[in-house]
Amino acid sequence: MVQLYHFLHYRHSSDRLVVVDKKNKVANYHKNTIEGLKEILISIGFKDRREITKGNILKRINETESKSFGEIYNH
Repeated sequence: MVQLYHFLHYRHSSDRLVVVDKKNKVANYHKNTIEGLKEILISIGFKDRREITKGNILKRINETESKSFGEIYNH
């Protein structure tokens, strides 16, 4: 198992997937996405993600009309 890890970790080929690199890229992408979402929520006045409701999320229906998820999904 250790040999497989070293093979995947140290292999550098432009035409093959390097699993360790992919794992790190996905982790960084996820972290940056969450940080970006936090910045957006703070900028529009939310203090906590639990404040988001279906009424806060809008979907464009056509060029001139938007509806909240609360209106669309009346649950």
